[in-house]
Amino acid sequence: MKFARQIPNALSIFRLVGSFSLLAITQIPDRAVMRAAFTLTYLIVGGTDALDGWIARKWHFESEFGAKIDNIADTCVFVTGFVSLLFLLRLYPSLPSIAVLSLGAALKVFSFALTKVRFGEWNTMHTYTNKALGVVMFSAVPVCVWMGEINFWAVVAVTACIALTVAEDTYILLTSETYNVNHKGLLFEKRAK
Repeated sequence: MKFARQIPNALSIFRLVGSFSLLAITQIPDRAVMRAAFTLTYLIVGGTDALDGWIARKWHFESEFGAKIDNIADTCVFVTGFVSLLFLLRLYPSLPSIAVLSLGAALKVFSFALTKVRFGEWNTMHTYTNKALGVVMFSAVPVCVWMGEINFWAVVAVTACIALTVAEDTYILLTSETYNVNHKGLLFEKRAK
């Protein structure tokens, strides 16, 4: 059973390492093959995010290390996906999109910084709104790959989702006395006092 407890962490580490394969896939010269390989790899690598969390909760394998490696792996998938779009596939956003994306990034940095100031760690809660944001951001990358562009309205939708999650995170962080990385969110769980 000791080995089984490490399955969620192993999936997160697989996601962390596998995210870098996305960068190599963008170098496939045939665009159709590249898009298909990128999307399939992206879905497999990213799909482990839902699977590792489900296994950890189902069999009570949650751990502080697991929560941290999960956040690191999620960030790597997002960053490698974003780098793939911008630098390797040359899908550049318009100036208005850059402004909106910058706002979204600033909001997330604020949330990380508030967690550090209030509770002494860089982390993100696993609320349902943060999970929904993850799905939206995760889905945006292959959509952009297939569309061949970074659509302004998609950027606005993602940033609106970021603003919603940061507002909820801020309220929870400012009103809670203890930090609970697995907080479900304001509508789903009583705040830890």
